[in-house]
Amino acid sequence: MPNQELHAYIDQQLKLGLSKDQITTALMSGGWHLDQINQAFAPQNGTQTAPPQTAPGQDVSPVLSSLPSVGALFGQAFSLYKERFWVLLGVTLFPLLIIMGLVALAISGGFLAFFLMFSSKFAAGGIGLLIGLFGAFFIFMAVTQAWGQTALLCAIAGSPEKIGVIQSYRRGWHKIHSFWWITLIGALVALGGLLLLVVPAIIFGVWFSLALFILVGENLGGFNALLQSKEYVKGHWGRVFVWLLCLIVVSLLILIIPFIVFTLTKNAIAYLALQALCGLTLPSFALVYTFCIYRNLRGHKGQVIAVSSAGKKAPFIFVALLGLVLLVAPFFFGLYTSILLNTQARQSGIFNDNSIPTAADDLAADVRLKNMLYAIRASAELYYNKSNSYGPTTDSCDTGMFASPEIATDVQNINHAAHGTLWCSSNGKQYAMQVLLNSKYVHWCIDSSGAAKEEDKRLSSSKCE
Repeated sequence: MPNQELHAYIDQQLKLGLSKDQITTALMSGGWHLDQINQAFAPQNGTQTAPPQTAPGQDVSPVLSSLPSVGALFGQAFSLYKERFWVLLGVTLFPLLIIMGLVALAISGGFLAFFLMFSSKFAAGGIGLLIGLFGAFFIFMAVTQAWGQTALLCAIAGSPEKIGVIQSYRRGWHKIHSFWWITLIGALVALGGLLLLVVPAIIFGVWFSLALFILVGENLGGFNALLQSKEYVKGHWGRVFVWLLCLIVVSLLILIIPFIVFTLTKNAIAYLALQALCGLTLPSFALVYTFCIYRNLRGHKGQVIAVSSAGKKAPFIFVALLGLVLLVAPFFFGLYTSILLNTQARQSGIFNDNSIPTAADDLAADVRLKNMLYAIRASAELYYNKSNSYGPTTDSCDTGMFASPEIATDVQNINHAAHGTLWCSSNGKQYAMQVLLNSKYVHWCIDSSGAAKEEDKRLSSSKCE
């Protein structure tokens, strides 16, 4: 026989106009199991009162007479987390495995794209493939992360039904777009609060801390979920703030454990293992803890149906717009600064269209470099006839034969024209000189044997290879 208190509560809510679904959701949030609720809903004596319509803003009578202490709340969260541990772990691991596979695929595709980019025949295709791969990677990662989060929320909220990993992902799939919307609005409101000197951001953060569980538990999205969360927190802001602050403090203490272990043992494997363990368990426990806050507030106050009007939304829309301004302002400021500096440079003559080298300019510069290298041969031969060698062994353009009065000036002029990409080498019996061409990423080399040719590699001996 179900608990008489449960029967009395259901009868009371039916008379107040709540539907069976609303009552079931409220009871499940209060810790009742679905089979107990269904048994209590079974008609007695073959009759059941049909519920009238509910007026907006009407409250459901509370199930819990008082709110728990911080210690009791952590006890509830740990008990629920322990009960749902394997399901939560499975939900957490699934997107990580997908992302690891996706990263491996993106790396493989990236190597292929880079290979195609350096092939003149497929360069355009390589760039297109690279852009497409990165775009697909980020989109898929965003969807996977959001789906993992909504599935985790559904797995926690569906604890009374004991739903598994697959069912959690099925339910979470339909909440992805609402999850994104609530997250975006909440982030913009928080940014706007920061613009209003930090304290409003803290107030908004506490007010809207339950919005995601309202999304999965009451199927409300956007500003409606935020306002509903605010209604639950109303009258208990200080208590909720302390609850959340304690969660943050405990989380930080847990996160420093790997650093303490590494400091004491210098064991990198233990450090990485503890970090991985914290990464897998702490976020899901924090959500379970937040769900327990939601469940206790809802059980204490009853299901509050917030009236979502334009007047109530307007202040938060304004703050969200401030947050949007704070988000995009650096981009536009950087763009404006870049345009302004560019304009000033053009007006002052520092930069103008004529200073932009064209393909024809690069070809002309390469011809000039080659001619300068050919001309230096005569000076090198004069040096050889005088010294009976090409000077002491050197791989620098600043020493040996290359620093002699006969050649030094020409070497400096070539190096200047080649933008500092001149390389020189001499072993006394032979010499070689090489510059980087402008028109294509190859080197032009000359040596004492009369060779003059393109090379892919930088000069490494006293002879062109």
